[in-house]
Amino acid sequence: MNDPVSIFSPRQRRSRAAVLVRTVEPAAQPHAQPVPDRIVLGPPRLTSVSAEPPPPPAERSIEDRLIAILESPPHSNEMIAAGFARKEAELGNVLATVDLDVARALHKRLTTVDANDPLVTAFNRLTAVRRQRLIIYLADARRRAAISTARR
Repeated sequence: MNDPVSIFSPRQRRSRAAVLVRTVEPAAQPHAQPVPDRIVLGPPRLTSVSAEPPPPPAERSIEDRLIAILESPPHSNEMIAAGFARKEAELGNVLATVDLDVARALHKRLTTVDANDPLVTAFNRLTAVRRQRLIIYLADARRRAAISTARR
């Protein structure tokens, strides 16, 4: 390291050269094992295996589904009018799946005022126009059932 211009003193040059030598030359290990090119893994282990599929979730009653829809808050960034329109559409979808007898019972129940009935109380929070459309849809269940059996 006899550089014509050196910023290091002779002592610094010696210690620096020793550090460079130590980092370049790896230390010999007496019992070192060669590193494999590939690591071979065994078959995957399953922690639990079930022969039966999991049971389906319990079906909620129509009343529970209707109350859940009526009491659901609006989605984030959803205007109130859009939230109530969504609720009306979801209620219509649920009411479309009920049988004729259930539709008649719901129609009678929703047209009578009962302060102790949680479904009627939640349903009456809708605007009169939305309530009327859903009640007419329930009343029309007999015609829809007749049309669906005639098409089969």
